[in-house]
Amino acid sequence: MNRCQFVVSPAGGSNLLFFGEDVLFEGLKTEIQRGFGWTMIYTDKSFLGMRIGIFDRLFESARLYTLKNYGTNKQASNDNDELNKAVLTALSQVREVLS
Repeated sequence: MNRCQFVVSPAGGSNLLFFGEDVLFEGLKTEIQRGFGWTMIYTDKSFLGMRIGIFDRLFESARLYTLKNYGTNKQASNDNDELNKAVLTALSQVREVLS
């Protein structure tokens, strides 16, 4: 978990799982039920490079959104502990709304 980061993203999208810069699994929803009904596998280095760049831009935007809206320190922080606390705050707020 030390190398894993979570963020809150108000934007939906496909489910992406990168294995380094070698393989990308992309899951797409085909129904509203749980899970992904269609998974594609990409290995083309050029394509993967572009997709990693796109993902990194979205992730950074979502990281800043998470810190701004759920963090205690509203500054852009590179502190993973601060980011983790902000994500937990967001999840806690959602849980309260849903219960």
